[in-house]
Formats: sequence, C-alpha cells, structure tokens
Amino acid sequence: MKGIHSIPLLILIFFIASCKEDSADTGPTIQFPVADFDIGGDYCTAPCITSFTSTSTGGELTLSWDFGNGNSAGNQSYTSNTFTQSGVYDVKLTVQNAIGTDEITKQVTIQVAPPQAAFTVVNNYCVAPCSVTFSSISTGEDISLNWDFGDGSTAGNVNSTSHFFSSPGVYNVKLTAENDSGTSELTKEIFILEASLDKVSFGGLNFTQLPFTLAPNNLHVFQYTISNDLGQTIESGSFQIFSLDQLPHPALTTGYQSDRIDKPHTLHIYHFLTGQSASFEFTPQLFPPDFPLVDNCKDHALYGNGIGVDIEFCWHED
Repeated sequence: MKGIHSIPLLILIFFIASCKEDSADTGPTIQFPVADFDIGGDYCTAPCITSFTSTSTGGELTLSWDFGNGNSAGNQSYTSNTFTQSGVYDVKLTVQNAIGTDEITKQVTIQVAPPQAAFTVVNNYCVAPCSVTFSSISTGEDISLNWDFGDGSTAGNVNSTSHFFSSPGVYNVKLTAENDSGTSELTKEIFILEASLDKVSFGGLNFTQLPFTLAPNNLHVFQYTISNDLGQTIESGSFQIFSLDQLPHPALTTGYQSDRIDKPHTLHIYHFLTGQSASFEFTPQLFPPDFPLVDNCKDHALYGNGIGVDIEFCWHED
C-alpha cells in the first residue's frame, strides 16, 4: 500500500517544478503606461528651441509628441521643437503599450522678442518752413510706436509720418518702441536751417587723381568749367602739373557761389595737348550748423565724386 501512495506525490512535485520554470521564462511584467515628461526651458523668447524628455513608465512604450504649433515628433524619448512665434503652447505626449494608452499635456510659454527702435529720415537739413518724413524700421513682435518731434508735437502708433517744422533749429526727434518684453528708444538730431541760407559757396577744387592717360615728365595743362543745371557757367579756370606725382593738386582756391541748391551741377575737365576730357555731376547741399568754421564760410563739408575730384564747399548767409 505504501508503494501505491508514492506515485501521486511524485506527480505533484514535478508539476510544481514545471510551474516555477514557466514563470521564470515570462520576463519583466508590462504595466499600464503613465505619461510624463520634463521640459528644458518652458519660458523663452521667440524664436527659440525647447527640449522635451520623456519620463513615462509602463514598459515597451511607443511615444508620440504634439508640440501645439503644428509640429510633431515620433517615437523618441528625447526631442526638441523650434517655436518661432510668441504664445502659450499645449505640448502633449501620448504613450501606449500592449495594455493601454495614456497622455499628458503641459504648457510652454514663448514670449515676444524685445523691441529695437530704429527709423530713417528723409529731408533732414531742410530750410524752414519744411516737412521731414520719418519711417520706423524697428524690430520686435507686436510693438507699439510713439513719436516725439522735439517741438512739443507727438504722433501715435504709425510706422511712417511726416512732421512740419516752422522754425529753424536743432530738434531731437525720439521714437519709442514698446511691447510686452520691454521698451527701446532712439533719438536723432534734425537740423532745420534758416530761410536766408539760400546759396552755397565752393571754397576748393582738389584733384586727387585724373581719369586721363598722360605721358610722364611732361607739362600738362588742364582747363575746367563748372555749370549749373540751367547750363550757366558759374566758374572756369585752368591748372597745370608736370607729373602725376604732383597729385593731389588744388585747382581752385578762390571759390564761387551757386544759388541752385540741391540742383545738379557739372564739372568738365579738358586736357589741352591730347584733347582728352571728362565730366561728372554733383549736387551742392546744405549742411548742419555743427560743422567747423572755415574762412568766411559759415560751415563746410568735403564732397567726393568717385573719380578723384574733391570739392570743398560751404553754405552761408546772404
């Protein structure tokens, strides 16, 4: 009888051992997924790149990212996205495995770029009364503008505006650009000249090079004329050099006057021996009252024409 009862006991021991072997071969247990992620900088200034790292749990996960601005990413534990516009974005991570799916959404705040005030000026140095045009080229997102013309007048949120100055003087025109990230200011000096300044005096004509082919070590004689836009000759003369090594050469030192301000003038140069000639146009201008005094001229500046002739001229009162 004892031998008969020993057979079931051996079967039970074998069954228990088999179960232990089967359980050891199943590997790690998969759990229901739990989505989560860290943000590498959840508050930055556009445009900016923000990084995201999944810290999700559950095992054998498949990941999907939605950055809230139309961009997405696939099955990546670490990823990044570029935000080009300001705003608050809902970034969502979805994770799933064989057991189920989970998702989590976090917000990323992208602030506007700070402003940088800048503007251009058209018709500075005009004779009173006159209008000057100002155009903003400021940078920054969602900026508001404010103009201060330095004479008690202002203008609101406009990109381009013209202002009428009735009296001569130096005016500090200021543009203020502002948005949610800060404020920027830029001031420029605007010179409004006296109405009596209606002529330009030219005090020097200086040749730094000549657009001619000349024989070396010969005496070269040149004639020049200056005419205004009406074809009237307002200055003429001649000069001579022995060699190109003598350049620069001051051809005109007595000066002349023209009342055709801001009109094209023509300088014509003629070489007697070879008949070579050259002409170019220049335009006399009024200049601001902070230029240094020169001789009897109230102010002056040097004009370069690009072919080696410099004209020094100044404006003056009648």
